[in-house]
Amino acid sequence: MSTEQEVSYRYANRISFRILGWMVCFAILTAVAGVFYAEFKNDRAAIYAEIESINRDIAASTMKTNEYRAKINSMTARWNMLGRLDMLGSDMQEIQSSQLEELRTLHGTEAGKATAAR
Repeated sequence: MSTEQEVSYRYANRISFRILGWMVCFAILTAVAGVFYAEFKNDRAAIYAEIESINRDIAASTMKTNEYRAKINSMTARWNMLGRLDMLGSDMQEIQSSQLEELRTLHGTEAGKATAAR
């Protein structure tokens, strides 16, 4: 009996081929899953970066649009236009309300369209 105990004790620290095969399969499965996870995470980070870049471009475009609107509003304001006309020495003058005439429809034109009387 002592020989059986020696034999079983001698092989007690060894791993069977079946368990070794399962461990290799598990290691391969874990490695593949890690690679796919890293790939998907990288794609997600790239998409977030692209969205952030597009949002920055939209914000910059909105700011430029607002700047142009403010510039147009300041250039087309009534008193600014009159001041620029005076600086240029233009003979254009402000239209008085007594000079305005109502629009009248003409019989020979299409319905709903009107022209200014001269």
